[in-house]
This record gives sequence, structure tokens and C-alpha cells, in this order.
Amino acid sequence: MHEEDFSNVAGAVAGGAVAAIVQLARTSDDTDRRLRDSQNDATGALNWIRQFGSRGEVLRSRLPIVQDFQAGLSAATAQTPAPSVIPPSVPPSRPNLASGMESQVQNMQWPPVTGTYDVQGMLTSVGEMAVLAECLTFQEVRAILQGFVLQTQPNGACQIQLMRMANALAYQVCQQGLTWQQYQQAWANLFSGVSSPAPAASPQAHLDIANPPSGVSTRAAITNVTSLKPSTDMAQRWQFTMAAGNLAAGASLFSVTFNASFRFQDTNGSLVGYAPFITPTSPDWGISSQSAAGFTVTTNTGLSPASATTYTVDIVVNSGVQAR
Repeated sequence: MHEEDFSNVAGAVAGGAVAAIVQLARTSDDTDRRLRDSQNDATGALNWIRQFGSRGEVLRSRLPIVQDFQAGLSAATAQTPAPSVIPPSVPPSRPNLASGMESQVQNMQWPPVTGTYDVQGMLTSVGEMAVLAECLTFQEVRAILQGFVLQTQPNGACQIQLMRMANALAYQVCQQGLTWQQYQQAWANLFSGVSSPAPAASPQAHLDIANPPSGVSTRAAITNVTSLKPSTDMAQRWQFTMAAGNLAAGASLFSVTFNASFRFQDTNGSLVGYAPFITPTSPDWGISSQSAAGFTVTTNTGLSPASATTYTVDIVVNSGVQAR
């Protein structure tokens, strides 16, 4: 090969190599740019997820009490049956929440007892708000609530009347000590137009050792609230256990419901509820929220047991009048 021809070939090869190197550099730059863009996109998405996870509405939605309400509502969701040759013969049934409702309501607290959830947000135990939310899905509850809706918007005076009516009803009912059967009979008398005197408890009901008053703890630290025998409405001996911790003076310990509400007969022959005189035998204990139906026991000095400790409270009740 002549020297001139070799030079031409070498030049062509060198030119091709330079062009390939330039193209490779451009391709590498483009790849780097794409990688940087992808990394920026991933970083931006991660930052957005972090910001979204720290928003107030997201944090609130993860609170157990909010999850409880959602869980209660979701319990009423209709289940879609899986495709099958033979259709399911058992229709979905509504749970019987009314069974045991009295016990559940009597032990309600504030703040409400919350359910528990695992790390995946799956429900492991039901909270009080979950029960309430599921009750709101029942037809009778919705019918009653929607029955309060007026055809026109109420004014301020109407709203005050509604509030007073509901509040006075709650107050008056709390003064009673009636059984479910007695309330049922009272409603039957009301709707049938039959006028009958309110059922009265015998004076001996307040001295009946076979039917002592009942007690319920007002806080989680207080357990094993027990009426020791012989106890009656008039002479009570209580025992309770407090877990290790501190309670300030004036803190409530447990509430007491009389075997029968205290009432007297006025000059018109009507039975009127009243709160009797209630006195602990020790100055360590106090009384609050007295009513015809019961009262709440408090601590006057505060409690600070280092470990679970059992206490005894003696209480004397004086009717002051001929109680019924």
C-alpha cells in the first residue's frame, strides 16, 4: 500500500473513532441526565410522601378513636359473595348489639375507651366509638335521628327549646331508679292515655341486704369495686383496688347506684325524687354528684400507692324524711 493510501485510511479510521467517541460521550451525558432526572423524581416523590404523612388530617385519621368510628361504620358494609355455582343460602345477619347493652353503657367512660390496632392498622379489639358508629347504621337509630329534622330551618328560640327539652329529660330520668319493665309500663300508660302514679319503692327496699347498691369504677386505675355484705342503701361498705400511681385530692373513684331511688310523697300525693344525706365515716373520702339515684365517691386526700392497694370505704345514708 502506498504511503498516501495508508494516510487516507488512517485518517478515515481516526475520524470515525472521533465521531464514535463524541457519540458515546453524548449518549453517556444523556444517560446521566436521565438518571439525574429519575433520582430527582424519586426524591421529590419521597418528600411528597413524607409531607403528606405529616399532614394534620392524616395524623388524625390514624388516632385510635377516629379509626374506631371508621371501623364501626365499615362493619355495616354489605359483603359481596364470591362467585359460586350455588348461591349462598344464609343471608347476612345484623349483629345483636342490644344484648348486654346495659352493662356496656353503664361502664362507658370519657375519654372513650379506644380499640387497639396492629402495625398494619388492622383491628384487634373494639373500642366504644366503634360500637356507637355501628349503632348509627341501624334503621331505628337513623329513623329517630332523622325524625328530629324539621321542614324549615329552626330559629335560635326553637334551638334553645330543643336543648332545654333534651337536657331536662336527661336530668329527670337520672333522678329515677326504674327498671326496664317499669319504663315500658310508663310508656304504655302514656300512649294509651291511662293515668297511673309513678311506681314507688317500699321503704324496706333501702334496707334490703339481698339487694345492695351497685358500684362502677369511674377510671381505669380503679378496679374490683365491691359492695361488702351486709350492705344496704342506708349503710354501705365498699372495697376497691387502685393500681400503682397518683390521684389528686378530689378525684372521683367510683359511682354508686342505689337499689331504689329516694322519693317522698308531697302534699299533692305525687312522688318526688330527692338526694338523701350521704356521709362517709372517714374524712379521707368525699361525696359528689348526689342524686335520688346515687352518688360518686371521691378522695379528699389523694392516693399514691406504690403498688396495687385495696381500700375500704364506709358510708352512712340518711333519708331525712319518710322515703319511698
